Amino acid sequence: MYLVLTLNSRLADNDLFSWGPVIGCTLLALCIRIAFSHLSSHPQGLTFALLGEPNFIHFCTLFLLAAQTLKIRRHRE
Repeated sequence: MYLVLTLNSRLADNDLFSWGPVIGCTLLALCIRIAFSHLSSHPQGLTFALLGEPNFIHFCTLFLLAAQTLKIRRHRE
């Protein structure tokens, strides 16, 4: 979040662009790619054993970070 706020502070005052949605959408695309890659290599799909694996926890953390990054706006409303 600090990175997005720093990048947004470098933009011109009249610029409507915000880095939050760009970085958030990129992270969400990465999450979707990881999820489909896992499902294609494991035909049994999602199981309860998967929920306790460290890689699944890291994936969920990345997904939540992406969702929160999407919410960062440039100007306070």
